[in-house]
Amino acid sequence: MELQPVDGGRVTLNYSITHPAQGAEIQITPREEWVHDFSVSAQTIAFTVDSNADAEPGSEPRQTFFTASYPEAYDKAVIVRQSAPEEAAALTFELTVHRVTPSQAEVSCIPSDPAATYVLDVMLRSEYEEYASDQALIESDIERFLRPGWTGEPGNIADHLTSGSQIEITEYLYYAERDYYLYAYGLDADGTVTTPLITKELFTTPAKPSIEAGEPEIYPVEGGTFEVTFRIDNPIDGATAEVQPPYNAEWLHSLEISDGKVIFTLDPNTAAEPGDAPRVSYFTISYPEAYNKAVTIRQAAPAL
Repeated sequence: MELQPVDGGRVTLNYSITHPAQGAEIQITPREEWVHDFSVSAQTIAFTVDSNADAEPGSEPRQTFFTASYPEAYDKAVIVRQSAPEEAAALTFELTVHRVTPSQAEVSCIPSDPAATYVLDVMLRSEYEEYASDQALIESDIERFLRPGWTGEPGNIADHLTSGSQIEITEYLYYAERDYYLYAYGLDADGTVTTPLITKELFTTPAKPSIEAGEPEIYPVEGGTFEVTFRIDNPIDGATAEVQPPYNAEWLHSLEISDGKVIFTLDPNTAAEPGDAPRVSYFTISYPEAYNKAVTIRQAAPAL
């Protein structure tokens, strides 16, 4: 007969007897308690198979037999085999690094079991490779999780765990132009590790952007509209430059950025004392993750 499922249930077998005897009946002799409640009709033998859910997952099917007896016939042994629970599938992770800047990485982590708890973190490749094994890194993480906080209260593993899919979350980084690992492994709040190995994804942070601007001249006393060229080295995809106007210098105004240029207007400086030094102000060009660039503007006073 076919292999019975883990959950068990009622089983019915068909049978036939060649040359049956008048008034004779089949007698059943069971061998194991987990196969019981036999009933025999003219053409079927029915019985109940108990659940095998308590068996070790992944173990071999359990087996027994019962004997069907009939007068003047050889006994018939019927073998009953029942599956054990399947071994739970190992927890796995799908890691994706979507976008990387010098100080951030947008990442996703999709676990194979949405209910599982796990650690998701980033680490410099050089630091990661200092650990002798995945187990050594995990033990170090758990030790760090359990360290007392600044208030003296003991650490809690659960505070460092996540679950479910994490889609395009931001991990903050310290170094540009360095190799990092995004890594994940299964961990329960009691410290039980639920994955045999760490899943990791290597990525590299790009160089930090910088702003280079041309040296402005001394602008004429009459004022007017002018421009200063600039460029962004190591640009970040999708990022844009901005310009901040000067503080408390209303004569420098109407600043705009267009195609690598800052366009601005200077009011006339004709009211200044003839022969004075040029008046000075500045505006600031900013760009994500770059140091701001201050551009000094000098405007001449009337000549003597």
